[in-house]
Amino acid sequence: MTSYEAQAALDDIRRLQEHTGDAYIHHGFSRSYVLMTAVTLFVEFSSFDLPHPWSSATMALGVVLLAGTLIAQELRAPVRRRHSGRELLLYAGVSAALVVLYLAALAIAHAADLPAPHTIAATAVALTSLAGARWTRPLLTAIVRRDSRNV
Repeated sequence: MTSYEAQAALDDIRRLQEHTGDAYIHHGFSRSYVLMTAVTLFVEFSSFDLPHPWSSATMALGVVLLAGTLIAQELRAPVRRRHSGRELLLYAGVSAALVVLYLAALAIAHAADLPAPHTIAATAVALTSLAGARWTRPLLTAIVRRDSRNV
């Protein structure tokens, strides 16, 4: 194998890694998964407003929706890849930001003495997750591309 052939093989590997990352992001941010995530967040956070037996059942439904969405997303993914530390940090940061938003919206709803404060806060989180997907996708794309170049 000549040095030219070796370099061409490395270039092919890098190009295929970029395609893998792009396919992964395109699949993960498809409209159906983004909507299902927002619905799951709404169901989970709004369940606290329901009376006891119904709140537990609704929370269980939210857990089933979340698990089903994650399993379907992984099984239907066109590519398989490992998540990098930066990706996991982004996911943790977005999750923490949504929880902080929920707590802030809940505090505001309680302070304003609004009915069903958990549902109002859940609505704010669900709508923010829908809008936030637009900004999260480019961040994840940059992280995945940077990580694929470093391999």
